[in-house]
Amino acid sequence: MTKAVINKKVNAYFQDCKNSDKLPNIAGLSLALGYPSRRMMLSAARLKSTEEGQAVSLAILRVETALEDRIIEQAMGARWILGTLPDYEQVKIPEYDAETISVSIVGDDREEWDFPPLPLEQDSDLNIECDDD
Repeated sequence: MTKAVINKKVNAYFQDCKNSDKLPNIAGLSLALGYPSRRMMLSAARLKSTEEGQAVSLAILRVETALEDRIIEQAMGARWILGTLPDYEQVKIPEYDAETISVSIVGDDREEWDFPPLPLEQDSDLNIECDDD
């Protein structure tokens, strides 16, 4: 299949999903592109050096984006998506002394600034004072 044919079929599939108020999915995309199975479409997408592989990869990415947009509307969905990313590790919040919190801010230039710990008193409002140097 040529890139133009794939794009035409993908656009028609997304329009059909929109008209019937259903979410796009990988199996539906496979059928729309004429592949006999999801596995065959994914195999074609792995051939990124070909025009067909590139077009199919982009089509799959469009489906994934649409699904993630819908899933991310809920907190657990967003957490699930992050957990499926290959480089994501859930950030563990370290335990800290209830009397002291240390703050570190990383700027856009990735320079790190360390601020001295702030004393916290239990059952009181947090008052933060800043020194303008």
